[in-house]
Amino acid sequence: MSDEPLTHIGRTSLPWREATKTVCGRLIADYADGLVVTLADAQAMQKRLGKQRFALAICMTCAHNVGNWAEWDSHPIARMEREVTGGRWGSPDPVLVAELRAIAALIDQHREDFDAMVAAYVSGDVVSVTELRNRKRRKH
Repeated sequence: MSDEPLTHIGRTSLPWREATKTVCGRLIADYADGLVVTLADAQAMQKRLGKQRFALAICMTCAHNVGNWAEWDSHPIARMEREVTGGRWGSPDPVLVAELRAIAALIDQHREDFDAMVAAYVSGDVVSVTELRNRKRRKH
């Protein structure tokens, strides 16, 4: 068995909060530079090495759950689902509970703005930056 520390995978951030934990729930700040990789880097590493070799270099919990995490911009529901169900072994994170209450309070204070924004997303009037870039590339 090696004494070298295993690499972990950092959770992806939410739009209102920078990720501070690994996929397995440990604090990123507890690890030296290079021992926590991004989700995209981990997925590329897994593709390059294969699942078995990948699991030799990455924390087993992180390796097992690499496919269960998503980026907010591409899959907000999947990302939020992991935030709700993927932490602290089933007990709700008090910070997340507070954030959801704050979001609800802000919506209540700005109901018209919220409803207009939702309608704009549903109708397609609001386009993501990624989509704008893709449209620009297709034109060229």
